[in-house]
Amino acid sequence: GAFDPLAGRDSLLLHVNQRVIGITLEQMAVFCPALLAWAAGAAPAAMPGVIALGIVFGCARLVFWVGYLLHPMARALGMAPSFAASLAALVAALTAWIG
Repeated sequence: GAFDPLAGRDSLLLHVNQRVIGITLEQMAVFCPALLAWAAGAAPAAMPGVIALGIVFGCARLVFWVGYLLHPMARALGMAPSFAASLAALVAALTAWIG
């Protein structure tokens, strides 16, 4: 028969991946606007920092994903740097625009 997505036969791997994608989307709702605001308001000399923070955030999300696949508690290894990158982007954006 046809594949029934509502039959409840989803694997643990699928559930974990769905959670990672959802949580990453939530994190990006804070990080991306803050990073773009920083990039728009900062001097050209700050652009390497903008790029570096984007790379740090991306790598932290990958570590979060791998950690979550290993054990739910291991996701903290990527969660903390993701939060720190979001906070840094917010502070940098506020500093760039407010002074």
